[in-house]
Amino acid sequence: MRTYRRWTIVIATLVVASVVSVAGWAGAWSSIDIRIEGSYSARVLNADQAQQAWAELRSDPSGGLPPGEKLLVVAEWTDEQRTRWPATDCDFIVYVTHSGFLQVMAHQGDGYSLGSSGLAERAARRYVDIPVMEDHPRGGSAFQGSNFFIPATYPEVGELSVLLMGEHVDADLTRVGVLFTCNGRLIEFTWLEADKLMK
Repeated sequence: MRTYRRWTIVIATLVVASVVSVAGWAGAWSSIDIRIEGSYSARVLNADQAQQAWAELRSDPSGGLPPGEKLLVVAEWTDEQRTRWPATDCDFIVYVTHSGFLQVMAHQGDGYSLGSSGLAERAARRYVDIPVMEDHPRGGSAFQGSNFFIPATYPEVGELSVLLMGEHVDADLTRVGVLFTCNGRLIEFTWLEADKLMK
């Protein structure tokens, strides 16, 4: 009888501890707060400016500059986090809107990747002001533009240069937004301010 009671106490203690841990984890997630601020510029380049940007952004300077118009987008942002735990694996997803299928080249050191993911598409469904293409060639909807994944712990985080190249590029159609995500959880999305004077 004593053994049964002892095991009952042990199990009850473990259950209570588990409930407290889960509640603490959920409370920590709900208290994660971040503020993202920043600006971006988008400017059409002339031939000399395009050649310079091409040389600066390419890791391999060989190869000719593709034909067409060139648009350079430069974004800078800062973030202020009030709670970091349990956000142990955090990233920024940077959205650059543009129309059509353009060649895209970006520079943010070696810490970024260009592409798409279920997380980026889930964010586009959650934040309804993120533009999507409903008739995407792969089926379904996808973000209209290009997105970039940047680890939040990367030393040069907070800036990104993107060179868009195509038959026609329109700076007025370009916006830059930054999504902060931790452990696969969407935390905060912010559109950066347009700054025409930013270099």
